[in-house]
Amino acid sequence: MSLEHIENFLEALKTDTTMLEEFQDTIGGLQSVVDFAASKGFSISLEDAREFLRTQADIELSDEQLEAIAGGKGHSSSSSVAVATQSAAVQTVAAATTEAAVSETTEAVIAETTEAAAVETSLVAAVEAVVVPVLVS
Repeated sequence: MSLEHIENFLEALKTDTTMLEEFQDTIGGLQSVVDFAASKGFSISLEDAREFLRTQADIELSDEQLEAIAGGKGHSSSSSVAVATQSAAVQTVAAATTEAAVSETTEAVIAETTEAAAVETSLVAAVEAVVVPVLVS
């Protein structure tokens, strides 16, 4: 897994607000996240991105991160912004992954439905080929 590339990409999103804004404006699914990262020089595969998100689903935020997001006392605003930005980036990627999964599932259902319709059409044609000559004779 190119975990280092993913971590570098997320770090770049945290530190470059222009890049983060461009990212948020252009993503539409996990593949678009991978494509965006590639356009910025990060080598991340679709499978690497999926695996990274699976591992992130199991990670809990530390007390410090939670306090920073909530604006807790004793934390600098840049720390709060960095944690909030990283959280926003991970949430955006997670939303894109969900959207991609829904899209892939929809495409699979459409393919199965199309295949079932083709089989049904073939069966009807076969039945007609057998029944029509019997009825005509």
